[in-house]
Amino acid sequence: MGWSYTRADNLIEEENIVRHEFTFVGENISCTVLDMVKVGNVYYQAVERINKSGERYVFCGVVLTAHNNSDPRFNFGVKTMSEEEGPYYYDCPVKIMKMLSAPEDEGSKEWRKTVCEIRLNKNSLATKIRKAKIPGATILFEKPLRFSNGKEATRFVYRGVVTGMFGKKNHIYDSDNGITSDISSCLNKIPFEIVG
Repeated sequence: MGWSYTRADNLIEEENIVRHEFTFVGENISCTVLDMVKVGNVYYQAVERINKSGERYVFCGVVLTAHNNSDPRFNFGVKTMSEEEGPYYYDCPVKIMKMLSAPEDEGSKEWRKTVCEIRLNKNSLATKIRKAKIPGATILFEKPLRFSNGKEATRFVYRGVVTGMFGKKNHIYDSDNGITSDISSCLNKIPFEIVG
């Protein structure tokens, strides 16, 4: 399904539009959004589906959102997907995941498995980053970091947090090249190991 645009003047209107995407009552089935959480520009919804025999199933609805300020009449866009379609959006909060029924199809199973794997990887990266930020820790990056003076290095020692003119920075030091640098963004983007 493609993008649909409408008008939304505030967050409450946006949430109502998003909630409406998976809410409907039909002759054989009805769907109600039980809860939803926004992560970035994506809403993850726990959607309850009840068929005419009363069977209940809760699945994850994924609604992408976008703002378009070029036309105020159509300034808010949505694109809907269900978990069974295997959307490439995996930041579904635990709160929503816990509300879902056991998956009925392979697409939902695979999507939920990927959500859980990515969450585990993020948690392990956060732990690794905390360990790397211990003064004296030796950090070995998988790829060399290149600096404006043309030098590059892979092995650094974490010095600690230094407060300077631009706020607090996590400083590392490369004794071979005499390079001191802030590693805040590097730890999230470049694979590394703690080697000492």
